Amino acid sequence: MTTYYSNEQQAQATWRALCIKNGMPDAANLTAPTATTRDNDLHEIRKTARRAVNAITATMKPADYDNETTDGLAYAGAIIQKVNQTFERQQDAEHFFGKKQANNVLRTPADFENHYGKKPHDSNEQPYGLDDFLRGVAGLRSSEGVKK
Repeated sequence: MTTYYSNEQQAQATWRALCIKNGMPDAANLTAPTATTRDNDLHEIRKTARRAVNAITATMKPADYDNETTDGLAYAGAIIQKVNQTFERQQDAEHFFGKKQANNVLRTPADFENHYGKKPHDSNEQPYGLDDFLRGVAGLRSSEGVKK
């Protein structure tokens, strides 16, 4: 959590004023990312905020740093930090649960056939159909492959 000299709303207003003063209207409207913010948007938010902070601090003189200006820059830093934390959480989730496989979507019958195939699990095992599977689930007589 970022601590401000004034409050977060005042820091946001100062950030907007700094961005408009330095000709960066895109950076003036930055807000913290939410849980549903897409990766591309997260990268764009972080890039815009970093460029704005670098451009603003490059033009400032030591006498220009006051409490309000520092709050505005801290507000932008907090947005960058939240984006970085979001990426870190995604990396942790990929580490523990594995990376999402977005390209493994089964859309056509051919995709299902290629993914699941009609191969038996064991070389001695015969393939079985849906009717055999349902009989096996219901506890009725079915083939040996279903019982395994």
